[in-house]
Amino acid sequence: MRRGSIFAAAGGALVAAILTLSVPAVADSVTRALFAKDAGRVDGYNAAALIRIAGGHRSAADPLLGDGTIVTTTIRVPASGYLSITASSDASNVETILTPTCFLAVGGTVITNSIRRIDHTYTAETDCQTNAFGAVTKGEYLVTLEAAGADSSTRFGASSVAIVFSPFGAAGKRSVPSSPLLDDPEAPTVADVVVDLRGDGAVTKRV
Repeated sequence: MRRGSIFAAAGGALVAAILTLSVPAVADSVTRALFAKDAGRVDGYNAAALIRIAGGHRSAADPLLGDGTIVTTTIRVPASGYLSITASSDASNVETILTPTCFLAVGGTVITNSIRRIDHTYTAETDCQTNAFGAVTKGEYLVTLEAAGADSSTRFGASSVAIVFSPFGAAGKRSVPSSPLLDDPEAPTVADVVVDLRGDGAVTKRV
């Protein structure tokens, strides 16, 4: 039986017109209302708390020579969650043979598992590459990429730091305090590391 004859049997063309025009419209308005209500939050978080990114960079035209802060950036964390930080710097030394380090710090406190040795013993150019990951609480965090144990002939050129915040971990769960970003209660300050690695100032000239 054709669709037209079904509607005719049910009461005529007027019933058919009402059903045809009204049902999709009602369904569409209900769908829109539901999505409008749910789109503002995901698992209780508003859009601004789901993910945030921050970053900083240093231009090759403005290199850091020797020890110091290579790149600085700040991220405002809206709720407890995780930070994933990656950083790199184009490091070189064409004059002396040194093995300085680069590392990440948060608010002046060193993330100890981010310390990386830069070996300029056999090559004049070995880049700094480091990263860190861990749980944080709500607040503002100053993140820096630092250099220590370098002399004035060590050049840190094009550099960058990138930070991504998410309230969820690998299993899709909210952050827990068992894996804090600053995981070492005795972590040194940036100034401590610079002093420790500076040594007696003796350097070996590159031949």
